[in-house]
Amino acid sequence: MFELEKEKLLSTTIIFTAKMDAAKADIEKIKEATKGIKDEDKAQIAQGPTINSSERVETAVKSGIATMKQDEHAHKAEQHKNKHNAKVE
Repeated sequence: MFELEKEKLLSTTIIFTAKMDAAKADIEKIKEATKGIKDEDKAQIAQGPTINSSERVETAVKSGIATMKQDEHAHKAEQHKNKHNAKVE
C-alpha cells in the first residue's frame, strides 16, 4: 500500500516538474520577445536623421546580434518545452 502511494506521489511530482519546466520555457520566450521589441525600437530610433553614421552602424550590428540571440534562444526553449511535454504524455 505504501509503495503504491509513494509511486503516485513520485509520478505526480514528475508531471508537476515537467509542467513547471515548460512554463519556464514559455516565460523565457516572452522575455526574449519583449527584448526583441525593444531592440527593434532602438534600431528604428537609430535610423533618425540626427544620428551620425557610426552610431547607425553600431546600432545595426547590435540589433542583428540581439535578433540572432533571440531566435537561437526561442529555438532552444521550444525544444526544451517539447522534451518536457513528451515526458508528461
